[in-house]
Amino acid sequence: MVILDMIMPDLNGRQVLTELKKIKPTVKVILTSGYSLDGLAENIRDLPGDGFLQKPYRIRQLSAVTGQLIKENRNG
Repeated sequence: MVILDMIMPDLNGRQVLTELKKIKPTVKVILTSGYSLDGLAENIRDLPGDGFLQKPYRIRQLSAVTGQLIKENRNG
């Protein structure tokens, strides 16, 4: 499981996500950003991420998203 910030120097989140999925298509990726989904310049709703957390997030939010992905992974 990877927690991936969408705004980074050099490569952006979309580029990193694309490369991660090439290396391991089944990798679970939680996208994160300080911008809201509506505030991001790129539409991340179309990206093959498995969840989104808006920063700053709390440990409970992170735990809920990661727990759900683990549960989904176990179930199929």
